[in-house]
Order: sequence, then structure tokens, then C-alpha cells
Amino acid sequence: MRILAVSNLYPPDILGGYEIRCRRTVEWLRARGHEVEVVTSVPLVPVAGEPGVTRGMEQAGWIARRPWRGPLDDVDAAIVNAANVRVFLERVEATRPDVVQLWNLLGIGGAALVAAVHQLGLPWVWMLGDQVPRQLCMIEHRVIPVLSAALTEILAEGRHVACSRGVVAEIEEGDGPKLGGRIEVLPNWVVGQRPPARGRHYAGGPLRCAFAGAVAEHKGVDVIVAAVAELRRRGIEGVSVDVFGLPTSPREPFGIAALEAASRECVPLVTESCGYAEWFTGGVDCLTAPRDPGAVADVIAGVVAGRIQLGPIARCGADTVWRDFHIDAVLPRVEAILAEEAAAPRRREPLPAPTIHRMALAAADLAERLLRASA
Repeated sequence: MRILAVSNLYPPDILGGYEIRCRRTVEWLRARGHEVEVVTSVPLVPVAGEPGVTRGMEQAGWIARRPWRGPLDDVDAAIVNAANVRVFLERVEATRPDVVQLWNLLGIGGAALVAAVHQLGLPWVWMLGDQVPRQLCMIEHRVIPVLSAALTEILAEGRHVACSRGVVAEIEEGDGPKLGGRIEVLPNWVVGQRPPARGRHYAGGPLRCAFAGAVAEHKGVDVIVAAVAELRRRGIEGVSVDVFGLPTSPREPFGIAALEAASRECVPLVTESCGYAEWFTGGVDCLTAPRDPGAVADVIAGVVAGRIQLGPIARCGADTVWRDFHIDAVLPRVEAILAEEAAAPRRREPLPAPTIHRMALAAADLAERLLRASA
């Protein structure tokens, strides 16, 4: 197949797990013999050029890592960036893809890019690692109903692969666009070979704990700090990597870092409501707790007191990850979905690329005029 992958970021320009998944998928599909072209944004730091990757789109909004510059920033980031539509159309013309694979489109005017795929009549598959469709309909943190309704019509014609049922529920039950019926839920994955079994697990003494994530409240760093303070209040010292803490956002779609930790027999302690907890069982192959400092402290105290044995949980978690969550176990289904869409009859006659670009220019101009008039 000829596949065109569209992503707001692409490693080594990264902010999180979404773009890492994109690159790993691209590399896996190429190794399977498919021709995969990537179109993404211009990185903020110099990146060496590489075959099959076009870094020509403009960044806006949070991925540009700059202060918010007002509602026009939201338009560029979420709704329409005519220059990025042009870059996308040029890559379509150059590569003639059989199917388009969409990733995170926030920050590159993603709504207009989805519309462009639709107007070209191309089959597409959207890899949903977050509630991106809703985010593409927002200005100043409010969903624009008319845009949400228009995107809902387009989404009904595509194919969606979500990393958790929580992501699907959040989109379908929220105030943004709805996906329609063709949805499949597949987990995130690890890569590489399983390392040798860990030589030791916690058996008393200082318990080593690790936390990874942005130092921000929505990632749960405040929960970790408060939990450690609570442990000290209880007289439990020396909690300094036997446990990997992920008390992340209550709506964390999955948590790739926890998967990586489990693959190394480091037991993840995750929020009960996060996507990771959909795929694993607390007390069997991971540890879970409500997103509350006292509850997290209770679990850690249980480990220190010997009520919770990490060794069996660590080994079971690693077995599960390497058996069911390795890239070679998950991506054949993604490959099959792409092939099914590529083989499906075209649903509409394509509009000419110059017409689509002019429509994007008009939409961007209209959005700017409306926002300035309402200011």
C-alpha cells in the first residue's frame, strides 16, 4: 500500500507518546513492505532531513510551545491553516496514497485537513490517542456547534482506531463531534526484545519509586508529592525503581510510560480511571488507586508493609505486555484496517486540489473577520 501519514509532530520533535506511536507505526509498516510518506510540521529545533518525511507545516497553539496569542491562534491550531492544507495537497499529489492515516492533528489546523481528505474522496483511518476531534472544534475552550456538526458528518465516513474505550466514550458522550459506527479499540504497544528477567524484587527496606511526566498538576505530580508527605506523616521513610507511579490526568487516554515500565518488571501504579487500567487488572498485573494522595499512599504503604508482593505482579505484568501488547501483536490489525479502507470503493468524486485550497483560504479569512468583528 501507499500510505500518507499526517501528524502534528514527528520524532525527534516530540511532546508525548502520540507522535512516538506514529513513528513506530510508520517504521513497522515500512518494514512490512508498504510505502509510507509522513507529512508533519516544521520542528522548533533543527532536525536532519530523512527520506519519506516532509516537515513543512506551520505549528500553532500549544504544540508551538509559546504563549497563547488569542482566539486566532485557536483557529490556526485547530480549525484551519490554509498553508498547511496546501502542503498536504502537494504531498497527496506527489505520493498518490491508497489510504491516509491521521494521527494527532491539533496544532496544524486539523479540522480543515480532515475536510480536505474528505473532499479528495480518499479513504482514511484516524488513530485516536485522545479526544482530538473535539479539540479541533474549539475556540477559547468552547466547542463551536456548527463546526462540530459539520465534522460529525465527515467522521461518519471514516474509520477510527482508539487506544481505549474511555477515549471513545469521551468523544461520543461529550459536546463535540461524534465518530459514527466504524470504531475499533486497540491498545498501545511496546517494541524491541524482552530483556532478561529481573534479578530481584522488593523484599523490604527502602522502596524505590519513579514518576515520569510533565511537572504539572494535570499529570498528577501534586498527587505524588502529597502522597509522599502522607507517607512521612505515617512514619514511612525511605520511599525514594520498584514501583512506577502514574497518577496522571483523570482522563489519561492510556499511559505509554506505564506500559514501558511493566515491560521491565517495574510495577505501574496507575489511576483507576486512566486508559491503562482498562487493559490491566489491579493487583494482578499492575497496581491501581483512586487519584487521591491518601489512596496512593495506602498502596505504597501496603508494599512497604509486605501486604502487597511486587514480584508476582511484576512478572505477570511483563508476561502480559510482551505477549499481548508488543507491536507485532497489535499492528497486524492496524495494517488490515488500512488495507480494508484502501480497497473500499471511493465514496465521492474528488474536488480539484486548487478548489480545496481556495476553500481553505476563504475559511481562514472568514474566521479572522468574524473574530475581529466580535472582539
